[in-house]
Amino acid sequence: MNTWWRGPIILLATTLLIACSEQESTIEPETDPVGSINVESSIDAQDHSTPEFIPDYISAVDLNARFEQQSEPFIFDVRSKGSFEKSHIQSALWVPYGNTEESDLMKIVNLNKDSEIVTYCGCPRHLSSLQAKFLKDLGYNNVKVLYDGLWVWQENGFPTLYAETTQTTMLKFSGELISSDHSVNRTDVFLRHVKSGQLEAARSTADGTFSFDFHIYDYRPDDEFELMLTQLDSPAIKTIAPTESEVSAEIHLEIFL
Repeated sequence: MNTWWRGPIILLATTLLIACSEQESTIEPETDPVGSINVESSIDAQDHSTPEFIPDYISAVDLNARFEQQSEPFIFDVRSKGSFEKSHIQSALWVPYGNTEESDLMKIVNLNKDSEIVTYCGCPRHLSSLQAKFLKDLGYNNVKVLYDGLWVWQENGFPTLYAETTQTTMLKFSGELISSDHSVNRTDVFLRHVKSGQLEAARSTADGTFSFDFHIYDYRPDDEFELMLTQLDSPAIKTIAPTESEVSAEIHLEIFL
C-alpha cells in the first residue's frame, strides 16, 4: 500500500442520482474534442499522486468510419461479462480490465504485438485507458482508447449488438478524497456493482475531486456497490446500497488506512 496514506481519509461522495433509460434514450455526447484534453503535466513537491497514463484516443465518428471502410481494428470491451452480453460494439471481443486470462484475448490467433487495438468502456474512458496501459505494458504498441465511450457510440446508432433487454439505470457519483493533511489527488477510484461485477473507474483531480456516470443493466433497489482506491484488488473502502427512495444522497465516510 502506498506510504502516503497516513491518517484518516475522508470520502465525501455527493449527489447520487438515479434515472432509468431505454436503448433509444438521449445521452448527451462528450463535448471535449479528441486531442484537446487538458492534462496538468507539472506536479509540485507536495503532490501525493499516482502517475497517470495518457493514451492515444480515437473518436466514435472515426472508429465508425473504419467500420464503413471494413478496416476496423481489434476492439476490446473492458467491462464486465454481464454488461458485454447485454450490449457491445459489433465485432468487439470481451477483454475485461484485470481479468485477461479468462477473456477472449487468449482466443485470438492472429493478434500480434503490432496489431491495432481499440479499447472501450462506459465511464466513458478511464477504465479503458487503464486497460490500454496494461496492454502496452504487455508489449502491444498500437493501442487506442475510444474517447467517447460506449454510450455515445450507441446514441449515434453506430454498429452495436444488443440482447433483448437493454434497459439501463444511470447513477451519477461525485465526491472528494481527503486525508488529514492533503487531498488525495490524481488517484484511481473504482466502483463495482457487486451483483453483476460491473466495474467503472474515475480519477481524482488535483484537488481530490472525482465524478463519473455508472450505466447499469437490471438495477434493483438495494443493490450493493463497492468503492475501491488505486488498485482493483484493494479492499473495498465503502459498500453503498442505495434504496428505492434515495433519489439523491450525501455520503460522508471517515476511513483509516
